[in-house]
Amino acid sequence: MSLPDKDQIYCRLKPIADWSQSYRLIVVATAVLGCLLNAGMAFGFSAIFPVLLEIQAFHDLCPEGSTSPCRAQTQALLGMFTVATSLLNVAALPTGAILDSWGPRITATAVALLTSLGCFLFGNGGDGWEGHLRYYVGFLLLAVAGPAIMNSSLSFSNLFPNRKGLICAMLVGCFDASSAVFVFLAHLVRSGVTFSAALSGYAAVPLVTASAAWAFWPSTPVATPVLAQETCDAAECTADAAPSWWKGPHLQHLPVRQQLLSREFWLVVQTTSITMVCINFFIATAFAQLSEVNEESALKLTQTFAIMLPVGGLVYTPVIGPLVDTIGPTLGFAVLWCLYLTFQLLLRLYVETEIAAAAYLAFAVFALVRPLFYTLGASFVGQVFGFGTFGKVYGLLTTFAGIACLIVQPLGNLAANNGFEVANGVLTVAQATTAALPLCILVLWRRPDSQETDALLEGFGTPNSNEGAVVTR
Repeated sequence: MSLPDKDQIYCRLKPIADWSQSYRLIVVATAVLGCLLNAGMAFGFSAIFPVLLEIQAFHDLCPEGSTSPCRAQTQALLGMFTVATSLLNVAALPTGAILDSWGPRITATAVALLTSLGCFLFGNGGDGWEGHLRYYVGFLLLAVAGPAIMNSSLSFSNLFPNRKGLICAMLVGCFDASSAVFVFLAHLVRSGVTFSAALSGYAAVPLVTASAAWAFWPSTPVATPVLAQETCDAAECTADAAPSWWKGPHLQHLPVRQQLLSREFWLVVQTTSITMVCINFFIATAFAQLSEVNEESALKLTQTFAIMLPVGGLVYTPVIGPLVDTIGPTLGFAVLWCLYLTFQLLLRLYVETEIAAAAYLAFAVFALVRPLFYTLGASFVGQVFGFGTFGKVYGLLTTFAGIACLIVQPLGNLAANNGFEVANGVLTVAQATTAALPLCILVLWRRPDSQETDALLEGFGTPNSNEGAVVTR
């Protein structure tokens, strides 16, 4: 990619529709790199967990004279992960409101600076309440601020309307792959670099991301109508066009309050909350679950899982993007439902037989489930509710999911007392109910002229013919 010329350097000051192709590529490229290097570091917890045990993080909670990890230590680490991953979703609402008000440029710059501070504090934790506080606050900051970088950039898929699904999948895939940061840092620590030096040094990376966002990113989210003229004729396309796969009521033109009261919003809340709990529970307890089966092979399998998770975010991107572009998020959620149940079956097969191949296959499916899940959530909200209210709608959605994720630690306690078979059984039953989202939408709104659709539109206030037209192809 060639460097921008003098006119393109000031392209950010022009209307987005006037941006050159090369400048749009720069914006997308910096967003992809920002997500890859910062957005989902906290989800590499399974990779950094053994290192935290090795450096005796929270070991002062163990009985005096103890030389091996104790339950109080592991529960403190699990609690740190649970609190951080729950609050990162709860924080999505205020950061979403900030994104809607201040735009991607300011939002991404601010959260990247907070991510840098989080890395530094986390790397300098220690014993005693002050050391524990630095661990907690540092991990919380990098966990909460990192994903906001991705959320700030999701509208950039509209810079290339014909590749929206692919770009969204790239951003989400890099968010997934960023968990490899902790894999890399764990390798550094095992190579002789101190934990403090590794994390403090890496704090420079979010600073570079903040500089790139401030220099190149737009001041407002990139809305589809801004670029509509590039992809369709004015007679065929309008600002409030619904996606071609959507057969329900048009929601993009509604005020955010009415969007949040819609049946579609609460269906996606239920699906997102349950799926996120299932995903985060396995990430947080992978080592413990595998140790319950075979302690000797648990560390090797956990390290393999820690590598496959971020690699999957990149490898599966060419699959996820075209999949979402082709079948839409609704059918995509049905695919996700099948994949998660396949993962649980393969994991159960490993528990019963200890065949390592079953574990590796389960990891491979899980590495697809996670990026597909985040891509579907972002695509569904952006295309059904629109990017004009994306920050608030997606923020509230992930806030509810974050509150639901507070159950991860109680599930860990349930597993500690009754075994992981019981905890995973509860999650499998809960996950089965998420079939409600694709079933309801495909069954209730399979006909665009259904009476229920008309009634809903009438209740919401049907727009005039020029505002509510659907793209025709």
